[in-house]
Amino acid sequence: MHPEFGSLRAYPVVYLAGVLLHAVLAYIFCRRLGLRRWWYQSVSLSYLLSMTAGARVLFDVTHGASVKPLALLTVSYYMRGGMWGGPLVHLALITVVILALARQRAAAFDLVALSLPLPMMLAKVGCFLNGCCYGAPTALPWGVTFPANPGGAPPNVPIHPVQLYEIGVLAVVFATVITLRSPRWSGLRLAWFLLIYGVGRGLIEFLRGDAVQRLALGAFTASQLLCLCVAVVAAVVLGIGARRAR
Repeated sequence: MHPEFGSLRAYPVVYLAGVLLHAVLAYIFCRRLGLRRWWYQSVSLSYLLSMTAGARVLFDVTHGASVKPLALLTVSYYMRGGMWGGPLVHLALITVVILALARQRAAAFDLVALSLPLPMMLAKVGCFLNGCCYGAPTALPWGVTFPANPGGAPPNVPIHPVQLYEIGVLAVVFATVITLRSPRWSGLRLAWFLLIYGVGRGLIEFLRGDAVQRLALGAFTASQLLCLCVAVVAAVVLGIGARRAR
């Protein structure tokens, strides 16, 4: 892989490119959905804060490290360790904002669903280049090997390219939410997002090789349980929405 672009680490470059891409997509879909510019700004700011401070804090919490609030104001804090759960923080934060302030709640939730998959895919490209969030050893022909890298993947051992698996799941998510144009699905695109991604990510977790480094609850990781619970809730919401449409 290529953990560096010249003198720059690939991961932060691609990661921040994903944040910029999200802002562009939020602007485009905000106009298409007929929302005020304020919503584009709010969704973009939520994603920026969630993918930086939120993801950094959650990484420390799930890895048993202490969190020092003042460290959030320093650049060095973000240059060490890793990121985890940024999209989760974003979804929680923007959901509260939408429920509290939005008049066009259905369109606002659709904006969140449409603007999120592609930036998440780009973030996973960064993980793949960096060798973090890596898979378990495999003998399958598509197993990938990493050289010595800052992400922690075992060097020269064929492992599952779980980052690419997740990109595939996100591609299915985006293809789904972008094609749901019927009025019956208005406001439910986010539920489809959470259902497909929750199931896909929950299954991919079984193939992760870095699970031992993350918070586990019994035989499952915290990410796995959270994704599967969210998928169940999303399925219930879709069922209620389908019944109302009928």
